[in-house]
Amino acid sequence: MTAFSKRIWLTGAAGALGQALAERLLRDGHCLALSACDGTSLQALAGRYPSRALILPGNLNDTLEITAISAHLAEQWGALDCMILNVDSASQVPDQADSLEPSVRSELFSASRCIIAALPLLRQAKSGHLVGIASPADPSMPSFTGDHGASDRALRYLLESLRVDFAHEGIAVTVVKPGVIGTAPRAKRAFFAPRHRSASQIANRIVSKLEARPLEIVCPARVNGALDVLRRLREALGRSKQT
Repeated sequence: MTAFSKRIWLTGAAGALGQALAERLLRDGHCLALSACDGTSLQALAGRYPSRALILPGNLNDTLEITAISAHLAEQWGALDCMILNVDSASQVPDQADSLEPSVRSELFSASRCIIAALPLLRQAKSGHLVGIASPADPSMPSFTGDHGASDRALRYLLESLRVDFAHEGIAVTVVKPGVIGTAPRAKRAFFAPRHRSASQIANRIVSKLEARPLEIVCPARVNGALDVLRRLREALGRSKQT
């Protein structure tokens, strides 16, 4: 590890965005712990960076497995400079109302458990950075995205609340809205048609902004602005119908 590298724990590392983030961060010289339910797809990446890539697979809905990962990180590195929560389940947008629990469990609950596990290690770094990848359009996401939209909004609220709680400890909290990746199922359900970006394009934008520890990273910002306008119009139409 060089003087400029950071110790980073990345969850959801097996997905398209997770792998793109891992590739960019490792290429930039950082030390990276990669977590996913199945670490098989990460072996080739770790093989190219054997001294800096640490594969820590596990079920992030299981508190015991998360605790074990945290303990391993404490033993290996002693502290974390950054944690990137990539728990987005947008690749599966269920249609049934009774699917709410799995979606919330896979996004919000697992994120909460990971934050609790990582917090002591972020504190050890003295100036830790918590990064949460939330919805691409929150709070302008169409209401018919259902359980996924609800859990994303809750995750964003959690991260913004923690920003206030952690400020006195020097821990920064950044919310990332990654935009629509490729041909994600979410894009097919949305009433807007934003320009799709590849996972590597989005990962490059996220990583390029991390050093500044911003409150928010939006990819792309123009799409989010347009969605905010549409949300305001929708609210205005709703009020007019009530009068």
